[in-house]
Amino acid sequence: GDMRCEGACSTEQCCSATCRTFTCPSGWNPAGNQGRSCNGQCSADACCESTAPVPVTRPTCSSHTCPEGYAVTNPEAECQFGECSSLQCCVPMCRSIGSCSAGWTLNWD
Repeated sequence: GDMRCEGACSTEQCCSATCRTFTCPSGWNPAGNQGRSCNGQCSADACCESTAPVPVTRPTCSSHTCPEGYAVTNPEAECQFGECSSLQCCVPMCRSIGSCSAGWTLNWD
C-alpha cells in the first residue's frame, strides 16, 4: 500500500534505489538487471558482472588410470577435448611383452 511520509515526502522515503543508480567498478559491467531494486544494498555483486575471464580447467593425464602393463607418460599433459584416454596418456611398460627373445633379458623399471 501507500507509505506515509515522515514530514515532507522525499525520494529517500518514498523510493527504492535501483541498480541504475550504482556505478560498477573497473573490471565490472552493468548486469542485465538494472531496473531491479537494491533495497538500499546496491553493490557490484548485486548490480554488475565481472569482465574477468573464467578460468578453464582441463583434466591432466595424472587423473587417468592406464591399463595393466602401461604407465602414464606425462602426468602434467592436458587431455584433449576435456577427456583423457590411454592413447593420449599411456605408454607400454617393458613388462607388457612378457618375455624376451633368446639372448635378451627383460629390463624392469
